[in-house]
Amino acid sequence: LPLLNTLPKLNHISITYTLYTGSKRKCDIANICCVVDKFFCGVLGEVGRIPDDSYGFIGNITYAYGSVSANNPHVKITIKEI
Repeated sequence: LPLLNTLPKLNHISITYTLYTGSKRKCDIANICCVVDKFFCGVLGEVGRIPDDSYGFIGNITYAYGSVSANNPHVKITIKEI
């Protein structure tokens, strides 16, 4: 949460979730990213960075595959104000 507190207040945003997996094993990007999205958008609203996590404030959500990151599997989140 401390990092989220550094974000400015936003009104209408686009979010891209880029998945970096821990191995070359195939996976469903959406299965992972949708869970991250559900909690991340909720927290953005709870900490007051967006007024609400509905489509009125989050206009576009994209899931993408980054690459294998064996030592640091993660989801990179990119937020753009639109």
